[in-house]
Amino acid sequence: MSHEKMFQVVHPSWTVRPVPRFEEFYSLIARASYPLKGQSPRRKTHGPFKDRRCAFCGSVSPQVSFSKAAHVIPAAFGNRNHFSNEECDDCNSRYGESTENELSKMLEPERVFSRIRRRSGLPKLKAPGADAYIEGRRENILRVCIQEDDETVQVRSAGEESIEISAYKPPFRPISAIKSLLRSAWMLLSFEDRSKNYFILQLILGCLDIRPVEFFEYFVPGSGYSHASLKLWERSGEVASSDLVISLTLGNTILSWCSPNLESELYTPSLLPPLIGLAEVSLLPVGTLYRAETDDPFMRKGSIMYMTLRKKS
Repeated sequence: MSHEKMFQVVHPSWTVRPVPRFEEFYSLIARASYPLKGQSPRRKTHGPFKDRRCAFCGSVSPQVSFSKAAHVIPAAFGNRNHFSNEECDDCNSRYGESTENELSKMLEPERVFSRIRRRSGLPKLKAPGADAYIEGRRENILRVCIQEDDETVQVRSAGEESIEISAYKPPFRPISAIKSLLRSAWMLLSFEDRSKNYFILQLILGCLDIRPVEFFEYFVPGSGYSHASLKLWERSGEVASSDLVISLTLGNTILSWCSPNLESELYTPSLLPPLIGLAEVSLLPVGTLYRAETDDPFMRKGSIMYMTLRKKS
């Protein structure tokens, strides 16, 4: 890992100095990872196959069916490896497909830039009514089509080996997108950890509503991470911080969500997991804090996407 650099990110509301180190107070309790390119590893199924019970509604067969493939991480993000035995077909449609669509739109640029295959074909980034677009053609080819009078896609030089691309990002429903992340995390948790974090299921089902919903999106410049991963950390030390932290890494983006403090009306910021930087470019990760009060579609303007252009040897 000599080519990588660790970045300790800090919540903007954190006032205590020095800031406690995340790894000293949190333990990794669950993880799912898979390569974004090349041959997929062997399929891994989470949860017992015998006497199957839905982890969301609690129903068992034959009350409900388990015929659909329940992806732990959405298939739209290239996951062909991690599946769950604990989601019935009804809950797969109700909590999987609907919220997955919002998370997919939120991370649509990453799917395009990393050429992550959809259920069928590769995604395309194109604003409604626009002529300019970006699309993945094959595993190592990205097509960028720009038009003179179309500002939805712009390209400019950013040094000897990199360019900056300003691209359209589709609107998404933020709370639904985070529920998709929570759904994936719930399927990874053990029975014991689910018991300790039952509020996660309540959030997914809509039985518990906490506003605003807060999450971070980090963009790490470079050619992107080779693996997608979902990680869950549990607080294991005495520090005023979230009990549970979830992160999803995809391409150049890391999405982080920290559980709210349910026992206090006072707002408490959380410690945040460090980022692993890609040292192939001399640019720092860029982070954005989102606080969503409603689930109304959130429109983001075009933002800078950094790509590394490698010289031919």
